Amino acid sequence: MFHFDFHRNYKNEHSKYLHTTTQLTGLELNSASAGSLLEKSYIYDYKGNVSQVSNTVGSTFGAEYSAIYQYDGLNRLISVEGQYDASPYSLAMSYNKAGGILTKYSQVPNHPNASATDHD
Repeated sequence: MFHFDFHRNYKNEHSKYLHTTTQLTGLELNSASAGSLLEKSYIYDYKGNVSQVSNTVGSTFGAEYSAIYQYDGLNRLISVEGQYDASPYSLAMSYNKAGGILTKYSQVPNHPNASATDHD
């Protein structure tokens, strides 16, 4: 477990690592005055790609969220499905034969910054 204090009021705890790969599996950020600000957890697939991320604490640092990531056979991100502050969101990507991004589509219902992009 690793602790890092900064700004006298916050304590960053890199609390959990996979011993075999040293991949971060949990991260906590606490404040002396406000308590828990962030509790992130990470899960990896057998290739070492992040497959799930979640934050179980809503605070001034952001809302509660979770995401599930999927990759193709070449370990390129192809989709994300998740929720942020109880609102669903998604991302889908495709690639050309050379490995460049061909399309990128994100969907966040009722959000003005949602977009679809073609990369020809």
